[in-house]
Amino acid sequence: MTMARTSGSSTRNREDRCHGNDSYGAGEDGYDRASERIYQNIKSNSTVQVIDPTTNKVEKTFNTAPATGPHGLAVDSAAQRLYTAGSNGKLVVIDLKTGKVISTVDIEKGVDQIAYDRTNKNIYCACKGAISVAQATDDGAKLIGNVPRPKAATPSLLTTRLTQSGPAISTITIAIC
Repeated sequence: MTMARTSGSSTRNREDRCHGNDSYGAGEDGYDRASERIYQNIKSNSTVQVIDPTTNKVEKTFNTAPATGPHGLAVDSAAQRLYTAGSNGKLVVIDLKTGKVISTVDIEKGVDQIAYDRTNKNIYCACKGAISVAQATDDGAKLIGNVPRPKAATPSLLTTRLTQSGPAISTITIAIC
């Protein structure tokens, strides 16, 4: 299966973006190889759409409340969970079988992207003031802590890049522009 992502960055082959992983996700969409579905955040109504790429049809819609304006998404195929973060400082864990929110974690506001480290079960949320780090648990997720960004940086001048290498996050880069 090959999907191209064209919004926000240069078009890249979805298979290349997966690096052999079971799932992909960092921005507003994620692809899950196990279910062969695309998950897309819809900021305007705080939902996630489940898309079948073979038919290009929306099969289901999940509500992300209490997370609003979802921005950042990651899929854990093995646990059948989707992680999405709202701009209001809420990370939600959604059960992929039921589409229901099973856990909520308070994170920093203004999330830009998230990444899931399957090896350590950590969820990294790059936010305006910090990188919030949560950990997946049997019943959802819990906050480990917030790593502050440099005080000299303002949200519009700060870029955070989460590099995924295999199942683990290999690099967290914070650059001040």
